[in-house]
Amino acid sequence: MGKIINKGEHIGDIYRTADFKAFKHVCGNRIEVENRVKKIEASVAQIGYIDVPITVNENMEIIDGQARYEYCRRTNTPIAYHIKEGLNIDHCIAMNISSTNWTMVDYISSYAARGYQSYILTEKFINESPYSLSPTLWALTGTDITNNCDKIKKGKLDINQDGYTRGKGIITYWGNFDDIITNRKTEFLEAIGYCYLMDCVDNELLIRKVHQRPRDFQTIANVTDAIDVIEDAYNVRTRNHVYIETEYFKYLEKISKGLSSTIKAKRNASK
Repeated sequence: MGKIINKGEHIGDIYRTADFKAFKHVCGNRIEVENRVKKIEASVAQIGYIDVPITVNENMEIIDGQARYEYCRRTNTPIAYHIKEGLNIDHCIAMNISSTNWTMVDYISSYAARGYQSYILTEKFINESPYSLSPTLWALTGTDITNNCDKIKKGKLDINQDGYTRGKGIITYWGNFDDIITNRKTEFLEAIGYCYLMDCVDNELLIRKVHQRPRDFQTIANVTDAIDVIEDAYNVRTRNHVYIETEYFKYLEKISKGLSSTIKAKRNASK
């Protein structure tokens, strides 16, 4: 076991100390604990502080209990802890794989801090996006956030510079539709994103067609419904109809089979 600085009072396998400088954060572990500290404060005000030990490794790095540590540090409340040798950031993540304690952003930030290039790109992409997490991740990965959940948690998200550039193009294109009022913004944006990637769709024409019928998007049910409404709007007064919904289902079929999409990003007509 490594050297422990100022263990404090020894009670069985549990130690207690007010020397908060003895503890360290694990590189890659989330450090945003403000909301959880506030919950602890509210609980303490109601029923008092519950002295649950935090878990540290032999280097006094906090593996579990950052919010409890932060609350005790701020209030100068001696903190109880127990030592588990050999634990590291991988154990932090493993303990939270099936937990709701960590958000998708927590996992992304953790892997980015540890140098995973795909996650560094993903974190940068999220920080630069004006949209919420779900459509932002869709723009980057081309698939629903639920399909990315396990990959993100297990460090298997695969994003390269080409995907990043393509995603930036989608988000830029979405800006043409920010004035469209809809009851399901995420689904609407994903539907527009699918259309943007289809070779059969003229992106400039799509902007004009959607803005000619903005009210049609106020009561969409899901992405498929949005695609259907887009197709109707797109084909109004056109000689050659484009079957956008058919292309959409082909895309979903390829995704379900684990095949790479044949739908390719197109350059803006202005370029």
